[in-house]
Amino acid sequence: MISALTKSIAQMVEPELRGVLWKVLLATIAMLIAIWLLVGALLANTTLTNIGWLETIIDWLGGALAVVVTLVLFAPIATMVGSLFEDQVADAVEARHYPDLAPTDGQTIAQSMISGLKLLGWTILVNLLFLPLYLALSFTVILAPLLFFAVNGLLLGREYYEVVALRRMTARDAAKFRRGHRFTLWTGGVLIAVVYWVPILNLTGPIIGTATMVHIVQGIQRRGA
Repeated sequence: MISALTKSIAQMVEPELRGVLWKVLLATIAMLIAIWLLVGALLANTTLTNIGWLETIIDWLGGALAVVVTLVLFAPIATMVGSLFEDQVADAVEARHYPDLAPTDGQTIAQSMISGLKLLGWTILVNLLFLPLYLALSFTVILAPLLFFAVNGLLLGREYYEVVALRRMTARDAAKFRRGHRFTLWTGGVLIAVVYWVPILNLTGPIIGTATMVHIVQGIQRRGA
């Protein structure tokens, strides 16, 4: 599992993936800045009370909430942007590490966008549902991050698995494979979620996520063979 991640990170310096990285990086940062500015503008132009000191506290809490929401949304937004390049990343990883694999048509742009939007929707919904629990457990220091990684690992693991698996499997075979290796795929998703949480490295999340899942799926298949 760690080997899959380290090989993915090592390949980031290769020309095939550097161009993808810059495209995903710039688009994701632009979207996050737009969200943060929008929230800031709404807070600055909204008055909930006429009590000055209370309004100041509300603004500060709103700003803190905006930072939390931005961090939570980073993974799904970056993944949505990166979904446009997932097949390009998978092709590069397969060509470099698994040259015996036959070429594949991969997903269409429409399919990639639908996949990215689906993950965005589910991640927003699930994390909003868990947000009160994140906040309630925040005083424990450890439990809140563990819960965050467990939840998002499930979402990211499933999404990146489907991207990789459906390139070479039918939907029925992919579902059967997932049921048989649920824990391994979830663990891979947790690793990807951790990547999204590490400063600087998180900017490569969509690329490393796709590459890591290619290695995980191929590793399972080749050990089984």
